[in-house]
Amino acid sequence: MKVGANSSARRFWLPVSIILVIQIALGISTANRFGITYDEYNHLPVGLLNLRTGEFDFDPLSPPLCRMAAALPLLGTSVRTDFSGLPRMTTDWSEVFVAANRERYEQYFAIGRSMIVLLSAAAALVTALWARERFGNAAGCLAAFLWACEPTLLAHGSLVTTDMGAAAFFVFSLYAVWKFAQRPNWKRGLVFGIVLGLA
Repeated sequence: MKVGANSSARRFWLPVSIILVIQIALGISTANRFGITYDEYNHLPVGLLNLRTGEFDFDPLSPPLCRMAAALPLLGTSVRTDFSGLPRMTTDWSEVFVAANRERYEQYFAIGRSMIVLLSAAAALVTALWARERFGNAAGCLAAFLWACEPTLLAHGSLVTTDMGAAAFFVFSLYAVWKFAQRPNWKRGLVFGIVLGLA
């Protein structure tokens, strides 16, 4: 019985792992090759401001979680920020960020994009696990493959925007509430509440 269970797990985890590795590799390659898009231009500097100041009234039109997640690895770099003197409600954060980091700003955006790539891969994994629980190993592998190859998800899965965050946390929330509905208890309820709050 144990041998069969191990074999079944391998039939799921091996192909899904390969799919996720390819997805991450393609996402990071894209993140390093493509220029900065208009939509993401302001997200990374504002996320960095949120992390460094603990304040969230800079450009409050978008939720801060994805911005901050993308900016998190930059705290370990020599990125420069000098936003003193700028009013809170401005769109000039990006210009100041680029001017202060002209030699390396594209590299900083690539680092930030890598966090969104990992978020997309996490959503692919949750989708695969959910499909596996519902319909078996083959369905789980197919779900991971479809997520990794879907054009819209590919387009937004390596950009510092809130689009992938919305898609991923929608999946996380639905999976968490489905798990709670299967067997309600306080732990699953707490997980669902946390994930829904993050969404």
